[in-house]
Amino acid sequence: MKLCWIKILFAGVPLYCSLAAQSAEPTGTNRPNVIFVLTDDQGYGDMSCHGNPVLKTPNIDQLSRDGVRFSQFFVSPLCQPSRCSLMTGRNKVVGRRIETNEQTLPEMFRRGGYTTGLFGKWHLGDGHPFLPVDKGFDEQFMIANGAVDHVENPWGNSDFDTWFRDSKETWHQTKGYYTDVLFDQAMKWMDSCKGGEKPFFCYLATLAPHEPWDAPDEYKKPFRDRGMTEEQASYYGAITVIDNNIARLRKWMAERGLDKNTLLIFMADNGSALAGRKLKSSDGKQTDQLYNAGLRGGKGSQYEGGSRQSAFFIWPGTLATNREVDQLAMHYDLLPTLSDLLGIPLLKDQGHAPIEGISLKGVLLGEKPTYPKRYDVIYQGFWPPDQPLSQYKNTSIRSQDYRLVNGNELYDHRTDEAETNNVIAQHPEVAAELKSAYDTWWTNNAPELPELRIDKAYPLGAKTGDKFTMNSLFYYDSRVCPEASKWFQTKFYRQDGLRDLLTDEAAPSPKNQPLMGSWKIDFLSAGTYELMLRKGTPTTPRELTVIRKGRAHAMIGDKRYDTAIEEPSDAVSMTIHVDHPGVQMLECWFDGQRTDGKPSGAYFVDITRIE
Repeated sequence: MKLCWIKILFAGVPLYCSLAAQSAEPTGTNRPNVIFVLTDDQGYGDMSCHGNPVLKTPNIDQLSRDGVRFSQFFVSPLCQPSRCSLMTGRNKVVGRRIETNEQTLPEMFRRGGYTTGLFGKWHLGDGHPFLPVDKGFDEQFMIANGAVDHVENPWGNSDFDTWFRDSKETWHQTKGYYTDVLFDQAMKWMDSCKGGEKPFFCYLATLAPHEPWDAPDEYKKPFRDRGMTEEQASYYGAITVIDNNIARLRKWMAERGLDKNTLLIFMADNGSALAGRKLKSSDGKQTDQLYNAGLRGGKGSQYEGGSRQSAFFIWPGTLATNREVDQLAMHYDLLPTLSDLLGIPLLKDQGHAPIEGISLKGVLLGEKPTYPKRYDVIYQGFWPPDQPLSQYKNTSIRSQDYRLVNGNELYDHRTDEAETNNVIAQHPEVAAELKSAYDTWWTNNAPELPELRIDKAYPLGAKTGDKFTMNSLFYYDSRVCPEASKWFQTKFYRQDGLRDLLTDEAAPSPKNQPLMGSWKIDFLSAGTYELMLRKGTPTTPRELTVIRKGRAHAMIGDKRYDTAIEEPSDAVSMTIHVDHPGVQMLECWFDGQRTDGKPSGAYFVDITRIE
């Protein structure tokens, strides 16, 4: 290894720093361990190194100084597409799951001789063949769906004493605050890998500071004392816990001698969940908005605050310290960058979808950027799913210096990071360039966008015994009750939303339309399938989910099945026959559950191929 000096420009001023350059790419057991920490809903302004005057994050700040940091790094404005893009090297504007033709980050690490583990949030599929262990991870320790209180998790799951699912799909209840638990579990796993023949890749995806917002009282108190709401105090308290665990992780690494040959990456997945939101404190007074580094918008926004993020890379002896890169970079660059940096080739055969990111190895190692002009497209037109697709609604495209929003707002980020001055009239040529690049993206992706707005056909039934639980989050429109509610109109995805739905359904005069829909299933084999129709999960309180007397129905294609419900029950079993393999629509529902006589959906259905 040799030491060289590099010159970079920062705000037009030449700076010099040392860079230890390796004489050859790492191979085999010489490759570094890699730890990738991804926080959930922590905005660009939610750390003191980006100017936050209230929230102190000294250990995250130290990360920004101990390696290479990107000042123009962008992710998706929502967590699910961000995670899918990070895993696949593709700009996934929805990203509900990783498709079979997409290569993944952990699969790449496996090819390079790594053992791989995920700890925390996956959010890219809760059943085979879309679980982490199906996509390249040897170990998984995860919640279901996007947050601890979503319906697929054990009932009552929370930030404390949280339930997690392991690689054998067994749920375990832990003790303590979930961020501490995840760091503990990850370090325990890495300890088991240390000294082995393989390096490890640890993907530590925290669940904080995503809602439901909570944190230990001692971490919330300083922010409560400043007059913040409980949500704000919990949000900042949760980030403080993350910061403390970063210090604990680095101390653990140093004690085991892992700090010298480990690449540590720190990012967050989207803009701040609370930026721009005014809430009322316990005394009824309206509080100030949380600090957002002067950026416009937060989570879910097509403006700068929705997608600009931190990105810190620390690798002692290989990457320079305290170096800032202002090169435009995106989350889907991570896969090609690590492939290039670690010398692990990507798959380039025709069976795999093309990688859309580029390698940032050069700028990480201090070389002068030689990349072509590039753009980052933000597309939010898939939400809500029942609204017509619109080419220029809830969209933006970012170049190195400008952002074009909704096709008619242009902001110059060299002078206006807050995006307060629309300069489209002053720079029509820039707007035309960005619009042309966006139109090209739209032309290439528009045919696929309608299918992205809802889950694609779910593959099921390759062999006898295959089982998956479909739920209302997978619904297409109901063929039985066209006026039925959509899942996102009922907040079905959250446990309190399911509780409200079931409580209303059982009321003397239900206020809401029934929630119903069809599932698009790719039956991989013809044969006999058992359906187990339920109102909730096995852990949902029975007083909410009991199925009253009536009838249960299933319709696959044009074939209908039904059976009488003679006594109140927790579940109703039905058997159907699939005549031929392929994509077919299945709908399951009940009669006799609502006093207004309307049908109601079977919100959870276990589907098992029995022969």
